[in-house]
Amino acid sequence: MNDNRNAFTPYEPSADIAAALAFGAAWPGARVLEIGCGLGDDALLLAEAGCRVTAFDLSEICIAHARSRHNWLRGADPIKSKCTFSVGDHLTLSKLARANRTFDLVSDRLVFSNIGNQRIRTKYLRDIAHLIRRGGLFFLRVGSSPLPSNPVATDLTKTDKAILKDLFQSVGLRTGRNETAKKRAAPILGKWMPMLPHRGGYTPAAGAFLLEAKNLPRTSGSTRST
Repeated sequence: MNDNRNAFTPYEPSADIAAALAFGAAWPGARVLEIGCGLGDDALLLAEAGCRVTAFDLSEICIAHARSRHNWLRGADPIKSKCTFSVGDHLTLSKLARANRTFDLVSDRLVFSNIGNQRIRTKYLRDIAHLIRRGGLFFLRVGSSPLPSNPVATDLTKTDKAILKDLFQSVGLRTGRNETAKKRAAPILGKWMPMLPHRGGYTPAAGAFLLEAKNLPRTSGSTRST
């Protein structure tokens, strides 16, 4: 059998993270933190695009599978050297923050939505704001399906919205990677934004927010190439 590892893509990333790449939310050399990476589809796409990805998930089974696919791609040096998988939860964010780790993009796919304790939710958002470099982005997906009678409904609580407003500012998806690039499809903080078609076996998010941390002290971010 022909074992050509470059003949096809052995992972199926979600459409929204692919769109984020296309619109310049991440770029070659960007440091990305993926929270709730699942089987590693999005992380592998980001690594193949040249990002340096730190990915974790609560499920040991998912991480084992992600690592096995990662190892299967060991011949693809760019992916192998730019992506790490580990088992972790919301406490992992606190550890990364205490270690003064910073990222250009932090991506959360429905993990925040599944935290039931408001105190933990608030700490989670504050840790993320601390982890984002100046000018970096937080890509938050939330999961409650909006009702036809209330299209802005998501599973964000009033406290969540207050914390988000305090820590982050809403930005648009850009067509390029420089400050003068034209913005498009700008999500409004706390409002519902339709997602791209669901792919890759993931539950589609009901709302997506592309946000920039604004208040907490952060180290200077890397310069984006144009």
